[in-house]
Amino acid sequence: MHRNLFCLIVDDEEPSRLIIMRNLDLLNVDYDFAKNGIEAIEKLKENRFDFVLMDISMPGPDGMEAVRWIRNSSDDYHKNLPIFALTSYSGEERTEEILDAGMTEHMTKPFDVVRFKEIIKKYLEVTL
Repeated sequence: MHRNLFCLIVDDEEPSRLIIMRNLDLLNVDYDFAKNGIEAIEKLKENRFDFVLMDISMPGPDGMEAVRWIRNSSDDYHKNLPIFALTSYSGEERTEEILDAGMTEHMTKPFDVVRFKEIIKKYLEVTL
C-alpha cells in the first residue's frame, strides 16, 4: 500500500502557504505548516516529516538560520532530511548560498508543480 508523503511547509505568508497546500493536495501529499523558523524547529522536534519546503525570507530566524539549526542537530534524521528552499530569488550566487547553508535543493516561487515532482523523484525516490 502506498503511504502519503508528509511535508512541513515553512512560510510566513498565508497566500504562499495556501498555494503550496493546494498543490500538495493535488499530489496527495499530507502536510503541516509553520509560520517561522522557530515554529519549524519545534515541529521538527515533535514529528517525522519526509521533507520540508522552507521559505528563505521570514522574520525572526529566517530559512537559512533554521536550516543551519536543523543540520547541526546530533541525529541522522535532521542531518539527512530533504529541505527544499522556496524563494523568489534566483541566480547562481543565491542558489550556491542556499545550498551552502544546508538546503537540499532550491526552488523559486511561484510553486512549480512540474519542478517539484522532479525534485521529489530525485531525492525521495517516489512517484507522485
